Amino acid sequence: MHRVVIVGSGLAGLFTAFRCANLGCEVLIVSEKGSSSEKAQGGIAAAVGESDSTALHFNDTLQAGNGLCDRHAVNVLVKEGFERVTELTELGLKFDEGLGREAVHSRNRILHIGDFTGKNMLSFMEELTQDIPREEGRVVGLLTEKEQCNGIIFERNGNVEQIPATVVLASGGFSALYSHNTTHQNITGDGLLLAYHAGAELKDLEFGQFHPTVFKNFLLSEALRGEGALIVNQKGDRLMKDYPLKELSGRDLTARVMQQKSLNGNTFFLDATGINHDFLKSRFSNIYKECLNMGVDLAKELVPIAPAAHYTMGGVHTDLNGRTSINGLFACGEVACTGIHGSNRLSSNSLLEALVFGARASNAASKEETRNAGEPCLIGKVPSEETKEIMWKYCGVIRNENLLKDGLSKISSKLAELVMASALARKESRGTHYREDYPKQNKPLHSFIRIDRDEVIFRVR
Repeated sequence: MHRVVIVGSGLAGLFTAFRCANLGCEVLIVSEKGSSSEKAQGGIAAAVGESDSTALHFNDTLQAGNGLCDRHAVNVLVKEGFERVTELTELGLKFDEGLGREAVHSRNRILHIGDFTGKNMLSFMEELTQDIPREEGRVVGLLTEKEQCNGIIFERNGNVEQIPATVVLASGGFSALYSHNTTHQNITGDGLLLAYHAGAELKDLEFGQFHPTVFKNFLLSEALRGEGALIVNQKGDRLMKDYPLKELSGRDLTARVMQQKSLNGNTFFLDATGINHDFLKSRFSNIYKECLNMGVDLAKELVPIAPAAHYTMGGVHTDLNGRTSINGLFACGEVACTGIHGSNRLSSNSLLEALVFGARASNAASKEETRNAGEPCLIGKVPSEETKEIMWKYCGVIRNENLLKDGLSKISSKLAELVMASALARKESRGTHYREDYPKQNKPLHSFIRIDRDEVIFRVR
């Protein structure tokens, strides 16, 4: 029987594992504790409303991506996304009634389960995959030979073993490479490093999304603003009042404006006091409870907020079936870069991506032949707290050449070095990548980097 190892236990990993098992593969899920999926609050975007369409969802995704979205990938996302959501509901997943609204969406299209949609979807998938074997530990390397991946090197409880298999990376992005982030602390980009050291190509690493409404590293969902919450400064002035979409402006723009004004002495708050209190406590019960635990009554008080690293648009370069540039190695979910998000992800497209490209990766990976040979290719230690502080200080929301060069001279993490090098090479501002020394946009090009090169390469695709 063909063996597939899934690296990661978030939504992309579990959905891929579920699909591979149904295709007759011997499946093993390996991961460390925690995933970004379980922290997804707002919901999952799909054109299911009467006044909505996949064409509108397509256009909104392109608008958020700011010139760098792959149109073919986005078309796959919005069309097959509807099918995957339908598939899960037919399997028994139940969403709440009514559709939410988030930034840049032109329609209410956010399916949700309270304000912990990701956690509920993950629990649902854990039930569906409960018979699939799993191991907890860190994948510290891949088995490779001549641009071929033949398995993983797995460490648990101090013991290291080799497991021959076709490999699907579904390990998340690298938001926890920053000291201020909204994700689990083990999401530091191991999957990207595994692929890189095996010789696979990485793409658009300079594009990491910073979420603007974060309270003590706890995310306050954009859906709050969709229901009428405002971002205000210490004087009560609205942050985004002069922008066309106001509070529903893109995350990239909102975080950047907030950071610029913070450098000039402003502090910012989320004001949800105008939302009906009963509705607020019901629709956002988890957020309300967590804020209360941290000393703030969301229904009555302003909540202090600041940007934090939230999502990785760049990642392991794949085709639309999850194939990397290395045979036998696949990637899906946040660790992958198909081009659907461009330079800034449209809110609530992440869970949709996990389903759509998890399904596609499983179809392709299930057809690969398992090989036994291979040489160990290791990724090294996890990033230090010092590395995370350096990334936040020198490669954050607002960047420039001096900051990036200083950061590169101090950094010791390979992935952090690659991210900074990519940010230094892109001499323009686009989406989440803002260079105050290059504030204008150039021709829309993607960046690529590979272990056998000594520089970042730019090209159209």
